[in-house]
Amino acid sequence: MSDKQIVSWLQTSPATFYRWLKLGLIPRRPRSLEEAQEMLCKIYLAKDHATCTRPNGMSGRTSINAVVNALREQK
Repeated sequence: MSDKQIVSWLQTSPATFYRWLKLGLIPRRPRSLEEAQEMLCKIYLAKDHATCTRPNGMSGRTSINAVVNALREQK
């Protein structure tokens, strides 16, 4: 599958897709829309978990490293 199609499935930019691949948020290139949606769901769950476990009073975006760590904890 082409990277352009995968980016479309993940509803993200090519830069974000390659960043996610490099950091391990996406373990491999998805081969179908369903597989891409499953990966995206796991990423969103990890992001929610990372956001909820931040120290009180911490504002701003949740770092991508915190999301990567939360995703690894899910496994």
